[in-house]
Amino acid sequence: GALAVYRISLTPWGKDITNGRHMDSPFVTPAEISANPLTLPNAKDILFATRLDSPFLASQNEFYNNQPGNANYYSLISSYSHSIESTPPTIRKQIVDIVMKDARKEKGRFLLQNAHGDWEVLLDKEVVPYIKRSLVAESSPLMKVMDQEMRFLLSECKHGRHRKSAMFRTHAPANLSKLESKLFGLDLPVKQRKVAQLLRPRLFILDAQVLRSLSSSSSSS
Repeated sequence: GALAVYRISLTPWGKDITNGRHMDSPFVTPAEISANPLTLPNAKDILFATRLDSPFLASQNEFYNNQPGNANYYSLISSYSHSIESTPPTIRKQIVDIVMKDARKEKGRFLLQNAHGDWEVLLDKEVVPYIKRSLVAESSPLMKVMDQEMRFLLSECKHGRHRKSAMFRTHAPANLSKLESKLFGLDLPVKQRKVAQLLRPRLFILDAQVLRSLSSSSSSS
């Protein structure tokens, strides 16, 4: 009996009981409040959830994929993702716009689950990184596995046993963000200024101090 209790005390669950952490919430209350409007999702919305990314949840990680809006969204993604990495940037931009437009044909919104568990309405410019990541993740089985594993790691940083440490709060998420941008970042064409605007002459106005110095030097000469 004593040996069994000792072995249990060495498990993560036993250590949490010993340290008085077994009743701690896995969700750390964030200090910042989002500026995006909050809403309640409906069947037509596309949901980007953040609280179901853990290996022990198994098939529950795909829970929101059964949402009608998500099912339509991922159907669009799968139809355009096969050769996305070899597609020219201009065509990539058009694909992202098509996916966003078609996903909203049924008046669906793109919603993100924030740290409080509420659903935020995303703007168009905020939706683009999620569409790009979805396209790359669905482009090959390897990238899909990488996408899921990175979600697991980020979830561990947010809700794991060491979520209150500096490493899990700051450094690990920052490194995951850099890796994510390298793996799933698609280059899109950047809107450049026209040549006529670049060559347009600009009026250069001297400030008062420079004018006084020039006038004094001219008078002395």
